[in-house]
Amino acid sequence: MVLVVVLLAALGWWWFSGRDTDPAPPLGPVAAPATGAAAPPVASAPIEPLDLPPLEESDGMVSTLVGALSSHPRWAGWLVTDELAARFVGSVASVAAGVSPAAQVPFLAPEGPFTVREGPGGTEIDPASYRRYDALTEAFVSFERDAAVRLFQQLMPLFEDAHRQLGFPPGTFGVTMATALDNLLAVQLPDGVPAVELDVQTYLLSDPALEAWAPIEKQLLRLGPENATRTQSKLRELRDDLVAAGAIPRR
Repeated sequence: MVLVVVLLAALGWWWFSGRDTDPAPPLGPVAAPATGAAAPPVASAPIEPLDLPPLEESDGMVSTLVGALSSHPRWAGWLVTDELAARFVGSVASVAAGVSPAAQVPFLAPEGPFTVREGPGGTEIDPASYRRYDALTEAFVSFERDAAVRLFQQLMPLFEDAHRQLGFPPGTFGVTMATALDNLLAVQLPDGVPAVELDVQTYLLSDPALEAWAPIEKQLLRLGPENATRTQSKLRELRDDLVAAGAIPRR
């Protein structure tokens, strides 16, 4: 579960040049648009609590438990870092605020360079650039839903500890998680391939409306329409499952 939102937060924060930009103003929580029928939420069941270690000693347990959520070969590779629970919570808080979680997840950079091509209307994103995110997307959608929701609830005490250390009031991580998911689900991708223009060493989106998007909105745009659709579909199922289980509030 730790990797579920960390991955989504990180999949696209590398800008078109591979360099960071200043974050846009935070977004408030927004309602997710209806984009087709989602799979039914998993059934709620009593959750057996875990004997959790202190947050600063939790990496071994978290890595083992999260590693069991998927057999995809990339999944386990993402768990060889430290402070897993704290990175997850920090990334969720960043996405909830509409800003980039780059500091928490530098290990999820896509492979290969960003590329452009000449189209009918000028320079545009080369769809081949979207393929850099295929393996990451495939790994993300591979997690088992019921087990992820149950593990999220079992690890909630660790998440709450990390959330309090960031200065949030006790018992509010569920609200932050719901806001982060809703912000990601609210992104409505444009039709067609976006045009770009070179600004010194950085490519900017030619459409001022798209260029003005907040970082978390551009994150999904950079995945490409196919990967972004799959990602949002899995997130929508996850959000509905967490709400049904009482793990996060319905917004």
